[in-house]
Amino acid sequence: RGFGWTTHESLFTGGIIAISSTTIIAKAFDEQKIKGKLREFVVGVLIVEDLIGILLMAFLTAISGDGGNGKISSETLLAPAGKLAVFLVAFVVIGLLIVPRAIRAVNRLERKETTLVASIGLCFGGALLAHTFGYSVALGAFIAGMLVAESGAGRLVAVEVRPLRDVFAAIFFVATGMQLDLRVLAGAWGLVLGVLALVLVGKPVAVTTGVFLSGR
Repeated sequence: RGFGWTTHESLFTGGIIAISSTTIIAKAFDEQKIKGKLREFVVGVLIVEDLIGILLMAFLTAISGDGGNGKISSETLLAPAGKLAVFLVAFVVIGLLIVPRAIRAVNRLERKETTLVASIGLCFGGALLAHTFGYSVALGAFIAGMLVAESGAGRLVAVEVRPLRDVFAAIFFVATGMQLDLRVLAGAWGLVLGVLALVLVGKPVAVTTGVFLSGR
């Protein structure tokens, strides 16, 4: 609000800087050879952030239709959360009945390429299902991966999909870089530095406080 932005603009900006990129952090961890409990804990935080991000997108989409007057009702807050909860429960429960059994059946064929294709198909299927219901494709892919891991073949699948994962990671970084317009950044350097300072200082302080209060 200090930049004179509206309530809606401020909320969208806050939502953007509150969520970290799982892909970028995972890549940084790989390069720094960070493993073990620290990595597991950070990934856990990132997963929670992703879930909150899905809820934020649903919430911000709902309030963006009120003409920009900044009115936020309890219904606006609770309706997206309720729909998300129903979707997650239904997705996970039905998935647990089908996906682990299907992956175990595929593994019994003892053909790595079949396991790879089946796993990627489930990933894309979960992403498409989430997108159909208006949620992030990342959420659907994450749940699909969790269901595959429940089959007991998580380590095998992780090894097989790693090359394909690296390809998509490279595409992600290139696509993100192509969206940067340096002319826009040059014309708003004050705002850029302000947001950068908030992310580099505010985010570590906020997360560290949360971690400390949780007993870690």
